[in-house]
Amino acid sequence: MNDSTPTPKRDFGWYATLLTLLLMFLTLNGLCFLFYLSRVPDITFQRDELTFTRIFLARSDGPAGVGLQTQRVTRTLADDRRCVTVAVRYYMWKRTPKTKNQNTTYSHLFAKTPYGWQSTGQPCP
Repeated sequence: MNDSTPTPKRDFGWYATLLTLLLMFLTLNGLCFLFYLSRVPDITFQRDELTFTRIFLARSDGPAGVGLQTQRVTRTLADDRRCVTVAVRYYMWKRTPKTKNQNTTYSHLFAKTPYGWQSTGQPCP
């Protein structure tokens, strides 16, 4: 029987193997996620009619990357109106001069109608 005590060299090998396996797992899952995203228009996680998070693949002739859009209710106003903030962020791996600062955040009003929530086209007060 071999009752040798662990040495720092043996411990480093174990941690390096674990780190390598973790990186391989994350890389393969990331590639599978991007392949799936290339096949569907977007992935949306929706909490209610006005609150959601949307992930989409931003692709055109020049730039390419992943976009993240979040929409959240920030204030509830009188007479059934809601102030909604929309934020769009781009994580690009292929940029062009036009795509330098495309991230944006804006707010606008939504009003309740018999057909659901509709944007009024007005900014929040």
